[in-house]
Amino acid sequence: MKQMLLFLLLILGLVYSQQSAFADNGSNSVTVNFYSEKLNVEYDPDIHIEMVKDLTETNFYRFYTNLSETNYHIILGNLFYYKQTMALNDWLYYLLICQTSNALFPNESETYRTLFNWFILSKSGYRVQLNYSPQEVTISVYSDDEVFELPISPESKGWFVDISAALKKQTDNKYISRNTRIIFNNLSSGVPFSFKMKQLPKFNSPDIVTRHLPFIHDNQSYSFDVKINKSFLYTRWCYPQMSYKNLSDIPLSEEAYSSLIPAFKQLLRNKTNNDALRLILSFTRSAFTYKSDQEAYNIPNLAFCPEETLFYTNSDCEDRAVLFKYLVQQLLPYDVILVNFNDEHVSCAVALPQVTGKPILYKNKEYTICEPTGPATHLKLGDYPVGFEDAAYTIIDK
Repeated sequence: MKQMLLFLLLILGLVYSQQSAFADNGSNSVTVNFYSEKLNVEYDPDIHIEMVKDLTETNFYRFYTNLSETNYHIILGNLFYYKQTMALNDWLYYLLICQTSNALFPNESETYRTLFNWFILSKSGYRVQLNYSPQEVTISVYSDDEVFELPISPESKGWFVDISAALKKQTDNKYISRNTRIIFNNLSSGVPFSFKMKQLPKFNSPDIVTRHLPFIHDNQSYSFDVKINKSFLYTRWCYPQMSYKNLSDIPLSEEAYSSLIPAFKQLLRNKTNNDALRLILSFTRSAFTYKSDQEAYNIPNLAFCPEETLFYTNSDCEDRAVLFKYLVQQLLPYDVILVNFNDEHVSCAVALPQVTGKPILYKNKEYTICEPTGPATHLKLGDYPVGFEDAAYTIIDK
């Protein structure tokens, strides 16, 4: 990671030192529409090289070598600049590369743009490989992160993930078949690719809307008006499914945080921690409509990060558990964990000073079950979700 950072700084220095030199020698720029932003990306026209004729390893080497001999560092430096200034994680950086190649090469084939994206990812320092047949080429990146519904190929302690599939809607949770596709990884070296998002992207002109969220607690009505950053939510529309743990680590936008968390703290200011937990549970249970993913969105498996649950009207157990975990971490001084009952229901448990009910055991600590989904406010702290009182469970910790 340290080597990649040094490489990044070197690239940024190169681009700014040489952009002026190329300004008088035919360097161009292209406008890239990236969510709510219009980005100006500089490039040298010589990067538009001849397309390979056949999908063979020899031609892949030729394409890579020919591009390496151009002033590709101009566009690479620009892309790195936006990655840093917009706080793009690796996945959003990949999407920026794709949008840039679409803008640069609108008349070239999808195969050409895929090979260009592969080249840029490789030069950006990631471990990346090609999967190809005589008719098609796709990109895989090595990652330690667990993602779902994308083709994978196990490798060492992680796997190669076919990130091209996410853009083609080929999400049938299959393995990359070595029988139908050949793996070209002779140029594959570099750092793992990460899908995690622990910092939200920065947009200069975000689309902000307000959600009114009424809920009932102890027969009294409350409500929050929460500002939602829809520009961030747009980035989630084409995002590989991650684990519930990783989803719970995605923070709220500045707009959502500043409109919800201080108001929540004000509401909790005179309450005991147990009463505060009960109020947070009332919020996750009654501020949203419960519907399964299939019923609400016609998708069998869909999981939300906290801000998505705040925005969308319908949610289910894992969405509310992820939101509850985030809220407890922000509002109370207790450890909170995600509990998976038989892969059928996701709940939460909190490490209270005095455990209530049958404890959830994790790493030599006792946790009190706190059910974020309900029904309504019927369940108390320590009450297990109905039908799962004696069910086996696992802790979602990765």
